[in-house]
Amino acid sequence: MTSLKVLSLPGCEFNGTLPAKGLCELTHLKELDISNNNFSGNLPWCFSNLTSLEHLDLSSNQFSGNIALSPFQSLTSIQYLKLSNNQFQIPNSLRPFFNLSKLKNIYAENNQVYDDRDQYSSVPKFQLETIHLSCCGNGGAPPKFLYHQHDLQQVDLSNINLSGDFPNWLLENNTGLETLNLRNNSLSGPLKMPFQSHKNLSSLDLSDNLLHGYIEYDQEIGLYLPCLGSLDISGNFFVGGIPSSFGDMKSLEFLDASNNGLSGEIPEHFAMGCDLLMHLILSNNHLEGQIFPSKHSWKYLGTLRLNGNRFSGKIPVSMLNSSLGGFDISDNYLSGTIPRWLGNITDLETMLMANNNFEGPMPVELCRLSSLTVLDLSGNNISGSLLPCSFTWMVQMHI
Repeated sequence: MTSLKVLSLPGCEFNGTLPAKGLCELTHLKELDISNNNFSGNLPWCFSNLTSLEHLDLSSNQFSGNIALSPFQSLTSIQYLKLSNNQFQIPNSLRPFFNLSKLKNIYAENNQVYDDRDQYSSVPKFQLETIHLSCCGNGGAPPKFLYHQHDLQQVDLSNINLSGDFPNWLLENNTGLETLNLRNNSLSGPLKMPFQSHKNLSSLDLSDNLLHGYIEYDQEIGLYLPCLGSLDISGNFFVGGIPSSFGDMKSLEFLDASNNGLSGEIPEHFAMGCDLLMHLILSNNHLEGQIFPSKHSWKYLGTLRLNGNRFSGKIPVSMLNSSLGGFDISDNYLSGTIPRWLGNITDLETMLMANNNFEGPMPVELCRLSSLTVLDLSGNNISGSLLPCSFTWMVQMHI
């Protein structure tokens, strides 16, 4: 039994503290998975005997204790470490892991991260590829050890109250970085780009921070992050126009810039350049002009949320050249009648148009929208009687 190399016991409804007897004698163990149980308390110190461990999954239990006072620092063969969904106290410096030279992937979300104010200037022996350290606690400034990482591919430091400037040096030092999630922190200052174009970053989430100024602070964002497929900068304090260089992001599928202070019109180059765009969310800004570009290449666009802006004029027929399943254009200054051709967008499920200046009757063509479940035309000047179909399949209707 002591020669056992793999022990996998996930979801077995074990509880109580982890038994030291027997487990700590498995000194040849390379893989240990006891995730999704109900273990609690501190890890036994004899865990330090498991120096052959390469893969350790303790996720989704109720383990507790400070990582700095645990046996992890003795697991010198560890490559993959998953501590997610426990009650560990984890220093943002990851100092207890500095001697683990083979460590590549660490998943530690949903624990308690704290600011290690006594961070040393020593360089960790590991070069991480993945770090997930999201939620919860007070992470302080971006930890210094990250300055010495050059192989990062996935970084999630969301929901830990990070402060300071946007760490553009993470992009400069890690040219292979694919996803960067810093949402729901306290990062401030402008959005500075890396010195050189970053070809691998596909997902960037900076939502719900304190970033401010122009989105294009010093360089054209589309030229420096050309391969983004998902960009979320919502819930910040950005001002100025939507960058035209968004149109240079040829892989962009998801853009959320809602809840900022953006102004101006939707740039034509953005509308023509993003052929793969599927979700566009620009709600609660100060945008104006036409609600939808007359020239665009958004044939895959399925979600459109432009509510809470200053768009005016009529709904353009160019919306037909998309794949809309739902749109929200409420709380603008739109006018005219409800277009009959809306009945041709047969995949529509939600149509939110409240608090504009629409007038006239509801077109009978809307009865074709058999998938429509939510319709809101309240706060307009709609006249006439209800349509003959009465929308009996509707979940919510406000007129």
